[in-house]
Amino acid sequence: MDVVFANMYLHHTEDPSKAINEVYRILKPGGRFILVDLNKHNHRFLVDEQFDVWMGFDQDQIKSWMGSAGFIDHEIRNLNENCCANSTATTDIAKITIFLSHARKG
Repeated sequence: MDVVFANMYLHHTEDPSKAINEVYRILKPGGRFILVDLNKHNHRFLVDEQFDVWMGFDQDQIKSWMGSAGFIDHEIRNLNENCCANSTATTDIAKITIFLSHARKG
């Protein structure tokens, strides 16, 4: 693969590090990985109602996983966007900032 674009899926995976390693494996040398996902948050209802496995991510953890996989030229930044969801069981509303991460296979 020349490019892998993963949008809002990592927080649904059991093992994000393994998922990132798999992206690295399937990319050609110099291939690009673009990831958009949730920053760390406290909206527990998303685990129960939307089957989220992770309640977002600390960007330093993403950097660590990307580096361990072998990615280089990694950049990560907050986007000026929120991911929003309403609880079906309570009045809770989640407005979670999202990040954009991109890197190249070394």
